[in-house]
Amino acid sequence: SRNKCPRYQMLIFTFRGGYAEQEHHKIISVALDTDTLKAANLLKSHFMNCLEHTLAAILANLRLTLLYAPK
Repeated sequence: SRNKCPRYQMLIFTFRGGYAEQEHHKIISVALDTDTLKAANLLKSHFMNCLEHTLAAILANLRLTLLYAPK
């Protein structure tokens, strides 16, 4: 299965940048240390951060679409 994350980022024209990359490194580091509970919590937090970011971008795009829609 291919990674679909970049496709979704392209659909909403947004990218979390360095924050997401830092979260990825923390998750990998903790998982490699076999601290499964901490890794699971970091992963959950990462998913929620991504979801919040994505929803905010979708709402912003929707507002712009409605603002400039032909009347």
